[in-house]
Amino acid sequence: MIRRPPRSTLSSSSAASDVYKRQVWALWNNSQGGKGASAQGLWLEQDLAAANANRGNVPWIIVTSHFPLQHTMLRENADKSAAHYVGNAGEDSSGRAFTEHHFAPCQEAGCFTIGELVAGQAEALIPMMEKYNVDVYDAGHVHSYEVSWPQKGGKTTNTSFDHPQGVVYITEGNGGVPPTPGSNTVKKCSAPCRVQGTGGAYGRFSAVDGHTLRYEHVENPTGKVTDTWAITK
Repeated sequence: MIRRPPRSTLSSSSAASDVYKRQVWALWNNSQGGKGASAQGLWLEQDLAAANANRGNVPWIIVTSHFPLQHTMLRENADKSAAHYVGNAGEDSSGRAFTEHHFAPCQEAGCFTIGELVAGQAEALIPMMEKYNVDVYDAGHVHSYEVSWPQKGGKTTNTSFDHPQGVVYITEGNGGVPPTPGSNTVKKCSAPCRVQGTGGAYGRFSAVDGHTLRYEHVENPTGKVTDTWAITK
């Protein structure tokens, strides 16, 4: 079942759906500034509040968007151009390494930066997700794989997924965009990051029951699972 707010108040790129034992929200947040209440934000808060009250029937809450809120490369490139990052040039990977095309220096003094963009997105979304105990925020755009340890209040709250206090952030923008290689590799990284990966792969969630949500990162050509973890509560 797909639920959408009235067309007059929300873009068509936002939606909510009930999937077996999971409720999933899809957002468009490339220009979310974090100042004031947007129609999308009002809709999201209303729906998340209802979902949090419905945990007995659908115990897992997942929010998705094209743009990540947490990623090592976003922190490393916080002073780069936001216009490039969200524009067509930031998506065009032709003839370049699979992540470097996202980031370009500002062309003029005082330009709007990736750090400012992500801070605005985070200001609008993270307090709301923490308030209503969202389990996972899953995004793409950056052509790599990265998953965080649970985060709350800007801090890593656990270095496991056993009864986590906070949101787990996933970036899986490496589904197969050129020239992403077919083979997928995963390595450990420093908190708040848990692991990073390169190469073509996709993510797969399994809601085992109301107590276990399993994630698998699956290599495109072979179906090999290159990373797996599970939230238990």
